[in-house]
Amino acid sequence: MKQKITNHKTRTLLLVGIVLSLLLIFYLRPYGYGEDAYNYNTNELRLTGVDAAVYYVYLLQNAFAGYPIVVQICYGIITLSCLSIIILVVIMTTDMYRRRNLNAAELEINDTYFEPLKEACQDFRQLSMEEIQKMTNYKAGTHWSKDEMLIWIRLFVKLRAEVSFYSPESNFQNALNMIGVLDFIDHELTYGDQTEQVSLMQALLYLNGTLSESTLIRMVNDQDPMLRRAARTLYMWLSKDDPYRFFEEDSDHDFSYWDQLEIHQLFENRLINEKDVPTFVPLLKGLKNKDLIAFMIRETGYWGDKEDMQHILTYCDVADQTLRQAAFESIGINRFAEAEPMLMNIFYQQPDALKRVIMQAMVDIRSGKAIDFFIKAYQNCTVNLTRRTALRSLWLYGKKGQEAFNQLKAEVLPAELPMFEHVESKIINNEF
Repeated sequence: MKQKITNHKTRTLLLVGIVLSLLLIFYLRPYGYGEDAYNYNTNELRLTGVDAAVYYVYLLQNAFAGYPIVVQICYGIITLSCLSIIILVVIMTTDMYRRRNLNAAELEINDTYFEPLKEACQDFRQLSMEEIQKMTNYKAGTHWSKDEMLIWIRLFVKLRAEVSFYSPESNFQNALNMIGVLDFIDHELTYGDQTEQVSLMQALLYLNGTLSESTLIRMVNDQDPMLRRAARTLYMWLSKDDPYRFFEEDSDHDFSYWDQLEIHQLFENRLINEKDVPTFVPLLKGLKNKDLIAFMIRETGYWGDKEDMQHILTYCDVADQTLRQAAFESIGINRFAEAEPMLMNIFYQQPDALKRVIMQAMVDIRSGKAIDFFIKAYQNCTVNLTRRTALRSLWLYGKKGQEAFNQLKAEVLPAELPMFEHVESKIINNEF
């Protein structure tokens, strides 16, 4: 593909060169001040270069010399405004031209390479870089500008969302290396603009790309909080020894839902790419941020083993309701059936909000032993939402659960029937 876009830095250097050349021409004037500039034969004043510029400056200044100072100021503002408009028009025109070329290049790159790359990345064979080049008709050694590399990154982000989970990850990584995306990101994180480094690190994390940990050394303790957090998140993906070393330091900062999604995806990516997911139990003891502790308790449900879940059970009787809820959710996520008797024993000691969480956890465990428990919860609880949750849990508990639900429905008073009908309704429960 023929390169269409001039590198931004090259264009800037070219502009500076033109300005310096014009200044040089101005100073290499053939006539100087005084008699050399005045022709007595023709009675003409010949001015070139800086002399001409200075002449018009004084001409403009003297043109308004007799006016009041207020008028002079107004004329000065108008003159500066006109010059500013001219400069802005030049900048806007240049930017429009650049954007048009960028859009054309992005369209051409996507049309030419997206489908072939998608086919190569979804191939269930492990392809080498040379094989991917042949499949995509990509010319090795092609030089791409910075703007074009950013286009390639956007293409791979879109490609990442469409590549099959079961296809070899090595194909995708070989495609990244074939284009030079990883080398480009490594270079920009080392020498590039700091304002773009956060988005580049997030893109690298999403692409499951790898680079040297030494590239992040100076950024994991940067003063900019966004850059520091992005670098530490990326470090958790890249590190092989202690990926969670910075959690305790960041525990006093806000931990948003977006941060939780990002970290959860990171843990999953480590597991998919056969990287260790260390136990979170030692980490829980050193954290101070309650939201972060609750998040780690839930994550233990996803990635923890039986021994880890035994430790999570200790959070089922803590005073903090947020941590108790996280422990109940973790048990459901892990489907830790050994905790089911304990959940039944402490059920009536919990507020109604946590009762509903416990019932959802037991539905997730689905051991087949909780049918009588759900029936008693429906009969003994006083809050209608909790009673409805008990019925809904019974309905979702498999064939035997639905049989018990129908039998209970046949025995209740007519006033209770609407609750049963709501539980069965696909429309109300958004099952369409």
